[in-house]
Amino acid sequence: MTRSDQSGYSSVSALILLLFLSTLALGVIGYSRSAANQYLRIEALYERREILETAMEELIARMSSDPTPDADAPSDPVWSWIENRSAGEPQVKLEDISSRFNLNFMRTAMLENSSFSSMMINGKSPEDLKQNRGERGFATDLAEGYGEYFSEEDLRKYFTVYSYANLNVTYEDSLKKLYEIRIDEGGALLFLSEIQSLIATLIMADEQEMDRILGAEKERLYPLINIEPLINVNFAEEEILKAVLYYPYRGTTHEKAGDFLEIIRAERSVLEIDGDRLSEILPDEEEYLRIRQYLGTRTWFWKASVEYEEAELTVIFARLPEDREREGGIPFRIIEWQFLTVEK
Repeated sequence: MTRSDQSGYSSVSALILLLFLSTLALGVIGYSRSAANQYLRIEALYERREILETAMEELIARMSSDPTPDADAPSDPVWSWIENRSAGEPQVKLEDISSRFNLNFMRTAMLENSSFSSMMINGKSPEDLKQNRGERGFATDLAEGYGEYFSEEDLRKYFTVYSYANLNVTYEDSLKKLYEIRIDEGGALLFLSEIQSLIATLIMADEQEMDRILGAEKERLYPLINIEPLINVNFAEEEILKAVLYYPYRGTTHEKAGDFLEIIRAERSVLEIDGDRLSEILPDEEEYLRIRQYLGTRTWFWKASVEYEEAELTVIFARLPEDREREGGIPFRIIEWQFLTVEK
């Protein structure tokens, strides 16, 4: 190779090196910009999350300071706070998700003796549901667990997997399963026999009787198992109220079931039905006291969603019975928390 050739070769090599270094520099710049953009996205994400959490905290605080804690209803101040939020603020949604029938816990006789049996799809029956529930156990997702029995719309309106288990009206095998989950299988049969004995007496357990049945394990079973009314009449769908009021307790539907329904329907449309007023409305005959185990004026489980700038925070929280309220008077416990964001 001649000198001129070598010089040309060196020039080409230098050019290639220069191009490589330039490309590398551009890559470093591009990487730096990408990292900076990623940092800004993360920072914006945390800012949105903080805004959502602040709004959720305010929602729960407002619900905790309800001036009528004995009852939850659409007339409570929290609902006007939700409806009157400005367009620039996080938008809040709130839903009662426990004033429905819990398909994990309910007695299927309630399905058989109501319009809900005719809603069942795929040729399924209440007995099919009970058998499958016994074999499979509890469902944590309503659609996955019971989508083959009811349409999506009917599941959403009338059923739930969020509720406490009322000792007086929950299916005894479901109570036994709760004992197995929270305590152990060894004592579950004895617990079941206590429940069956209670059912045989046709008497509604009061707080003293509940304490006796739960025994030494009350700390682990309560308040999941309690004697609080399950369904808030201020929010429940009318078909749910009909099913409870028209049910043939001890073989007979109350002769004034239609009157009870009409009074609840009329009064809840204009005011909040509280516990005292509901006690005046519902029958007090011994054979119909089970109605009072179903129908009450408090909502036990809520689903709240807060949306802001393509981000959403969804929380499910439970109201605690009064004797289990947290220090500071906070009556709620968060049981599910989900933060979602959609990148544009």
